[in-house]
Amino acid sequence: PSAALIAADPLTAEAIRSSLTGHTFAIFVTAVAAGEAALAFALVFAMYRAVESVEITDASEMKN
Repeated sequence: PSAALIAADPLTAEAIRSSLTGHTFAIFVTAVAAGEAALAFALVFAMYRAVESVEITDASEMKN
């Protein structure tokens, strides 16, 4: 019975939705950050395979 009362109250339902919206946004931001980190690691590994070094000065030699 109490679950039916909570579901029937529009203010409570809105509070639950807004709470989940914040959690969803936090998970999305975390997923984007993980994707950026994966891309950075992929670039470092690709540079290491090409030059066998991860020094930034060696990257400028790869331009030409």
